[in-house]
Amino acid sequence: MNRRVLIVAGCLVVVAAVIVGVLVFTGGEVTGTPVAQDAAATPTPSSAPPLTEDRAKALVADLTSGSEERVRRALALAPDQPLDPGFVDGMAKVPLTLDVSTFHTEANGMARVVGTVDSAKWTVWLVAVDGQWLISATEQA
Repeated sequence: MNRRVLIVAGCLVVVAAVIVGVLVFTGGEVTGTPVAQDAAATPTPSSAPPLTEDRAKALVADLTSGSEERVRRALALAPDQPLDPGFVDGMAKVPLTLDVSTFHTEANGMARVVGTVDSAKWTVWLVAVDGQWLISATEQA
């Protein structure tokens, strides 16, 4: 495995750790209105917004922008959750692409899509907030 793939893997693991840390340790909530308003209603693939090519490109552009403000626009984080500047800088060097043809919604209202960094495949988990998909976690595929 080359050094670039290891750096990218580390950055994506940090994304997942930050998100899990926020949700578990601070009880932080993502602001906005989820797609499914009623907790008793199970979201269906038809009730979730599609992941368009334009939205996927916007997520990648924000996540890899090097700007904390734009990185926050791509992630499902509590507004007061701090981001490590090293993470923001590190993600700016990541050659990430999202393959919208692999987009799949889950029964719990989340969705997944395959992300590629160099030749490494990642599962990118998404959550819809205010009708827009945001990145909630990543895991190596």
